[in-house]
Amino acid sequence: MEPHPIMGTNYRIGEINAAIGLAQARKLPYIISQQRKHKAIIQSRLSKIPGLSFRKQCDDSGDSATFFHLLFPSEATARAAHKAMGESGVGGGYWYDNMYHYIKQWHQVKELSMPFRMVAHELGLPQDLKTMTFPKSDALLSRLISFNIRVTWTEAELDAYLDKVEGAVRKVMEGWWCRSRSDRTCRSLRMVTANGSTKHCPG
Repeated sequence: MEPHPIMGTNYRIGEINAAIGLAQARKLPYIISQQRKHKAIIQSRLSKIPGLSFRKQCDDSGDSATFFHLLFPSEATARAAHKAMGESGVGGGYWYDNMYHYIKQWHQVKELSMPFRMVAHELGLPQDLKTMTFPKSDALLSRLISFNIRVTWTEAELDAYLDKVEGAVRKVMEGWWCRSRSDRTCRSLRMVTANGSTKHCPG
């Protein structure tokens, strides 16, 4: 991934980009309706996986449904699921390690790397950005995986995509579910698989 050696304004849009943006804006009602429809299908499928939870929305009816967010019980299960999803060919965004979207790797911010001097360089800051910690954010972001909700999915394409996502996530969550319970409970637990059949939880 391309590094960010300095902080900048990131103003890069030109006239062609703006023209494309205007054309897309006219399609916005259709785009949002499709994304919301697909989100509902995704949530219905994945909500059947024990132990998996989803992002809570402040205004669920107003959500543009651009991304779908999976919350795992721990960092370890999230990392395992992210790896399994990648191996299944569906991928997903693990923001905790993403240098563009989380402060953990924002070295240009921590070092105050700018092409010019700022007031902060002269007078300092009330906190040390190099040593600041964000335990609550870490606890949330380390358990989060997101993936894009496509507008153009056909019913068959979305079903095939969810087969891969569900298979990868369910495999990881079955292992977590068993480890989080006693051996007796684990042996007696029957897990529903993606195709509707049942099997005993491994353990």
